[in-house]
Amino acid sequence: MFYITMYHLKWFEPWSLQLSTRNTCVALHLTFLAQLLQYVYIISGEELTRLGKDYLKFLFGKGKSVRLKRAMNKWKRFFQSWNEMKEEDPFWLEKEIINTRTWFDSPEKYKEIFRSV
Repeated sequence: MFYITMYHLKWFEPWSLQLSTRNTCVALHLTFLAQLLQYVYIISGEELTRLGKDYLKFLFGKGKSVRLKRAMNKWKRFFQSWNEMKEEDPFWLEKEIINTRTWFDSPEKYKEIFRSV
């Protein structure tokens, strides 16, 4: 009589593949990226294809199409908004401390103190 033991089924175990953590992490990220690109292609694939063709024409010497100009302006605005410096209030922490309620104190108390000074 032939008995199948766990030793014989060793090659069926998924954890016996001995993949390193780094390889698994890279595979996970690549899978996520592929899924994201697939959804983008499904949603707006035809438009992206046309935009890619317009970009290739632009690279090979033809002028910019309306679609390409619009996309380039969107990217330009995105990067400008990303790089613009926002002014910070030097007293932001003090204002947050004053306006934050606690169970033993209230901001109204300090506002009254500041008004009286």
